[in-house]
Amino acid sequence: MTDRRGSTLGKYRILDRLGEGGMGTVYHARDEMLDRDVAIKVLRSGSDGRESERRFRRERQILARLEHPGIARLLDGGTTAEGTPYFVMELLE
Repeated sequence: MTDRRGSTLGKYRILDRLGEGGMGTVYHARDEMLDRDVAIKVLRSGSDGRESERRFRRERQILARLEHPGIARLLDGGTTAEGTPYFVMELLE
């Protein structure tokens, strides 16, 4: 597992790791342009390649269409310098 604390993904500075699931790692990050905290989910390294990437991108597409008070809103998405996909969500306490 890559420790991304202190690194940046675009305009986001990674502050801490919040957790890890089957497909990715979720980080607490700071949107430095808008001065707000966010959550970033990055596809886990060592995943099973294209199939994991396809499922991750599908999750991002589904999340983009959902609007519900109990679901974190999708704010942004992209890929790391290494080409790993990620998406940015509102940070819920």
